[in-house]
Amino acid sequence: VQGEAGEKSAFEIFSENCKYKASKALVDFMITVDAKLDLFKHYNVDCILECMFLATLKSHRKKRIAELLVASTIEIGRQLKRGKNVRTPVEVNGNDDITNANATPSLVSAIMTSNYSQKLGEKLGFTANAEMTYDEFVFAGKKFSERIGDVHKTARLVSKRL
Repeated sequence: VQGEAGEKSAFEIFSENCKYKASKALVDFMITVDAKLDLFKHYNVDCILECMFLATLKSHRKKRIAELLVASTIEIGRQLKRGKNVRTPVEVNGNDDITNANATPSLVSAIMTSNYSQKLGEKLGFTANAEMTYDEFVFAGKKFSERIGDVHKTARLVSKRL
């Protein structure tokens, strides 16, 4: 849900609470990619459903698991937009309150960080809104591209209207 002007984003709050420098670097990278385009303004929406941290073990690849997870996320967003009550409380530390019960997404977004997720995004009809190379980010004196290797070269901010 879009915050007030000057209010910290969920990523910024998450970054402040990271215990490890590598985790903070990853979240700060996500903040930078996310900041390339204000999706709320660009699409004139006040609520976005975001896909985050999609990964599949090598032993489980080529089974459409990632595709089905992302497609399911899109479908949940569509159901919410249609007014269906598909919210499911998840208990964390004894609390299962849904704090955004009245929020209805109009857009699904993600930061696609590999060739595989980017190809999946294209297949599912996502629009590439911004792209950054891993040469642009450094952690502990080393570019992300040096850490990742030369297979995956960019991260893309993508979106899809519901």
